[in-house]
Formats: sequence, C-alpha cells, structure tokens
Amino acid sequence: MSARMLTGRAAVIACLVTTLLVLGGVSRSAAENLPRTATTKPLRIGYTGSPVAAPLYVAEAAQSAADRQPLKLVAFKTSGDAGYALLSGDVDAALIETAKTPNLLNRGTSARLKVAGMIQFPYGASLVLRKDLTLRLGDLAGRKVGAEGEDCELVHQFKKDARRLGLDPEKIRMVYMPFEDMLPALEAKIVEAILTKGSYGLIGESLGHKILYQNWDVAAGADECCPAILAQTVYFLVVRPLGDVR
Repeated sequence: MSARMLTGRAAVIACLVTTLLVLGGVSRSAAENLPRTATTKPLRIGYTGSPVAAPLYVAEAAQSAADRQPLKLVAFKTSGDAGYALLSGDVDAALIETAKTPNLLNRGTSARLKVAGMIQFPYGASLVLRKDLTLRLGDLAGRKVGAEGEDCELVHQFKKDARRLGLDPEKIRMVYMPFEDMLPALEAKIVEAILTKGSYGLIGESLGHKILYQNWDVAAGADECCPAILAQTVYFLVVRPLGDVR
C-alpha cells in the first residue's frame, strides 16, 4: 500500500476544520458575542454524537473558560430529529447534515432559521467493510460495494489504486446510492462494503466497521458530484435568531 493511503486517524483529526460564517443577523458562532454573565441560560445545541461533531466539545469548554454564555449539548439519534427540535424551539441551534439543511431552512422560514457555520472534514476516499465480515481488499470480487456513482472521483481513484494493488475493480458489484444512504445500507446488510468520503468513513469506524482502504489525496470538486465546499461539509450549524432564544 502506498504511503499516501493513510490509515491512522490522528492525521485526519488534526486536519478537522470548523469554519464559522458571518451571515446577516447571525453572530460569528451563535454564542461568541453573548454577554459574560453567570445568570444567562445555556445555549442549547442539538447534535447526533457523531465523532465528526467533536468541535462542539471544544466550543463548550472554550465558552466555559471564557465565562461566556454556557453551551448545553443535547443529543439526538439523527440530525433530522435535531432539526425538528430546532423548529419547535426545544433547542436554540443544531448541527444538521448537509443534505437535510435546505429542506429544514425551507420549513423554518417562519422560525427565521439561518446558517451560522459549518463543520468540514477532508474529502478523501474510504472503503468501509461491514463489521461482521473478515475480508481483505483482494476478496471484494463479486461483493456488493455501495458507491456514489460511476462518475464520482472517489470511484475513479479507487479503481486506479485497486489495479495497482492487483485487484480488478470491474469484478466488484458497485451499488450506487447517495453518500447519506451508505451507512444505513451497510448496517442493514444491503451491501458488504461502502466506498465513501472521509467523514462517513470515520463515522463507520466508530460504529465498529472496518477500514480496508483510504486515500486522502482525492480532492473535492474534481467531478460533478457536488461543489467542493458542499462535498467537504458534514454539518451546517443552523440557529434560531438570538432574540428568539428562550
């Protein structure tokens, strides 16, 4: 395996970037500029507990150390559930998956929901093997592997690397689906493995699945899958206006 196929998570975690935007009427981090007072109610943020959401824990500690408005992290099973809680006012902000954000913003027009920031993760390519299987990369011939599409840059790069490693990628049964459907398909045993972007690979590993292949040199925006900024964005931070915080 070439040196550029990294399997260690430390280098990836070190590259994890939280990018916060300044949009009209929204503070830089939805909490950063709030009053320094011990009597201020906690800012409730909905999240799924995904390892990609780790920057929330850093923000929580930073708010406490700076004696600013404290953060209260509220866990949900899915970001869709967190979105419903945001619409109902049960939380003041939530991390919402990229694909689900447009629908939430459309539904939240009356609630004046806005995007205050995003969590991005290196794009990369990860082939995740289902946790109940004991296969090597060379054993994938005839197996069903979930992938985004035959024109996806991840698929092109994986096929190149597979050939270099002695595996004929044309013998793999690719099952095309959106990125957000891959882990559910893996968990439901619809496919034996998935070829996905780095963030989903990390989540898959946290669920007990196994990484067979990684290539962090695959750049977002090299195909028509989606714009680079969206391809690398895992969550958008969606907030209610500060004046609506209960």
